[in-house]
Amino acid sequence: QVFRGKKDIDVMFSFANIALYQNDLTLAEKWFKEIPNDYKKREDIAITYSLYLIKKGLLTQAQTVLAERERSQVPQLTEMSTKAEKILRTRLS
Repeated sequence: QVFRGKKDIDVMFSFANIALYQNDLTLAEKWFKEIPNDYKKREDIAITYSLYLIKKGLLTQAQTVLAERERSQVPQLTEMSTKAEKILRTRLS
């Protein structure tokens, strides 16, 4: 494990985001594996993680991640979650 502290969750999440943005799913997977599952319920992480799972074709897992996320009061995250759910519904139909 490269990072160990709670504050490092955001660093790992940032690296996962960068890898996903660059469409490097192997590197994104490496960073997502470093993030403990409890933190993957945080809405910002859940959105990005679900998009990663969608890109990998793991639609059922993405659906579970979005369903189990801890909803925040941040309007931008709510909007992003809605968009991710729409993408998922489209792919599942």
